[in-house]
Amino acid sequence: MSEPTPGEQAQASAWGVPASQLAAARDALNRIATLDWPLPDRVHLVARLAKGAGADVGTVFAGAVLALAPLASFERVLPLPGVGTLRARGLARALGSLDLAALAPQAGALADAQRRVAELQAEVASLKAELNRVYAQLSDSERPPAAAPMRVEDLTQSLLAQVHLADQALVQGRTGLRLGGVVVNVQGQATQLEGELALDFTVAKSPSQLSLRFDAAGGGSAAALPRELRTVPDVTGYTETLARRKLQAQGLDAQVLRSAVAGAGGVVRRQAPEAGMPVPDNAQVRVVIG
Repeated sequence: MSEPTPGEQAQASAWGVPASQLAAARDALNRIATLDWPLPDRVHLVARLAKGAGADVGTVFAGAVLALAPLASFERVLPLPGVGTLRARGLARALGSLDLAALAPQAGALADAQRRVAELQAEVASLKAELNRVYAQLSDSERPPAAAPMRVEDLTQSLLAQVHLADQALVQGRTGLRLGGVVVNVQGQATQLEGELALDFTVAKSPSQLSLRFDAAGGGSAAALPRELRTVPDVTGYTETLARRKLQAQGLDAQVLRSAVAGAGGVVRRQAPEAGMPVPDNAQVRVVIG
């Protein structure tokens, strides 16, 4: 604790209190002013300490006193409008007995809490953005995903992979939330591809509609979970040979469709699923050479 100033000694004599009390109150006020706390928290601390000592010092007066910091001598709070002798003596009583060492853990705890709140806010914002992105992808699934027929099994696996990714984002975010039932409606012309049921999205009028419901948090069997996921690369503009190589490098198979006008030097004009979509390992990517 610092030594009392001449002004504090004179004021202490007038009040009939030890001069060391005013010096300690000054030190405490200056210490509170330097805490790495938001200003409203520092103001409320001074007001709360004063109230505990029976002093009528609210947040208005507490804020005015803090604004004087660093305070050179405690009696300089007296000229503040509305403070007066009673409030100043009560504040000196409250701050003069304050244990400054006890403020350090409180300051650290508050700083940790504020950092954690900021981290949680950033995590929630990131999670919200990820869910919005996945929701947009799922919504896009209700429109033609590509200008080529697609097997229902592949379509289901691709959508399941996206739902699984969204659910895992919630789990990893430690929010306690899980996805409920997700329903995706896909329209196309029912057809067959390699002897299996498929949807053709190239037909202008698509009378067939497929409704798929996924319940990521429903505790389904392990077989219902998607296999290891791959990201479909962009092979548009590639020759057939290069497109096959790029897909195989990603652990995917290529199914080549040729348009009626495709020549010997044709390149990939369209692909399904689109680039960037998550698909199971060894899934087929249909490429249209034109």
